[in-house]
Amino acid sequence: MISLARALFGPIKPWDTGVLTVCAALAVLAACSRVTASEEHRVPPDLLQRARRGGEIRIIVQLRVDAGASEQTIETTKATLLAEIAKTDHKVLRELRGLPLIALEASYAALVVLDSSPRVLRVEEDTLARPQN
Repeated sequence: MISLARALFGPIKPWDTGVLTVCAALAVLAACSRVTASEEHRVPPDLLQRARRGGEIRIIVQLRVDAGASEQTIETTKATLLAEIAKTDHKVLRELRGLPLIALEASYAALVVLDSSPRVLRVEEDTLARPQN
């Protein structure tokens, strides 16, 4: 980076190096904050609003596990997540053994917990799709 600055702007004075370091650090922080902001909401805001107004919503929860995670890791993550929402109104509709997915009917309180859980990658509404011809 310093050699690029030298090529563009000529000789670098000692205080310029500090400025370049600060600029590089700010660029890294900005990139990291964008990643954090994109992961901030695991539950779409419209689902949270609908649940707050109208009760429980059918959802599919995708767990945050490493690619190629073992069945045991996936099942442990599911059990931990279900323990997190144990005190909220919810109903397990289907657990797909070995897959990092759980189908739930979830209340607003359950959605709030899911939204803040580091074990959740994303939550989507479970909707019926019509067969295609």
